[in-house]
Amino acid sequence: MSVVQITHKLFASRFSGIQYVQIATLKNLTPPPKYGKTEYPERRKLRFFDKVPQLPPDRRPMKMMRDIGLMRGPEDVHNKLQYGEYGIQALQGGRLRWGHLEMIRLTIGRKMDDSRMFAQCHED
Repeated sequence: MSVVQITHKLFASRFSGIQYVQIATLKNLTPPPKYGKTEYPERRKLRFFDKVPQLPPDRRPMKMMRDIGLMRGPEDVHNKLQYGEYGIQALQGGRLRWGHLEMIRLTIGRKMDDSRMFAQCHED
């Protein structure tokens, strides 16, 4: 038995009451808009996130408990994109650690073509 006969028998046994027809169409897609007058920032990739924030030498870090009340659900204030293109938005409350932010930064930097793109980060 050939591969075509085996796949035909598999489809015929799995979808016994359904007929399938292969068609070819020609799509008429509109070209994307041109962004010729875009001003790019000086640093196009995301900046490195410090693992521990740098404080002035005369200040000690504040001691505080992890307040679970800060993880209160969807954002009410900063919930729109500044440029209206693409973004990542959290749907539930939670904490992002340094490793999570670094993984996001490296993935975006790897997939991004900095000759025609730039990335900006906003976090609260």
